[in-house]
Amino acid sequence: EEGYHLADDLFAELAWPDLAQPVAVLVGDQAAFASQWQAGGWLVVTLDDLQATGVTLLVEMISGRVVGV
Repeated sequence: EEGYHLADDLFAELAWPDLAQPVAVLVGDQAAFASQWQAGGWLVVTLDDLQATGVTLLVEMISGRVVGV
């Protein structure tokens, strides 16, 4: 199966793995692993992103309007 695979020890606060380009919300210590998620093909939103943009960026990612950020 072709997909977006990550190490078993990576965790996200929220994740949408079934999207055409999966999205993960990383908070706290999880944000330190953002580059690993991105290397695995995921779009990543951190707590800093949410504080800067509100939920707008996340909603756009989930709806497919933002690709490859």
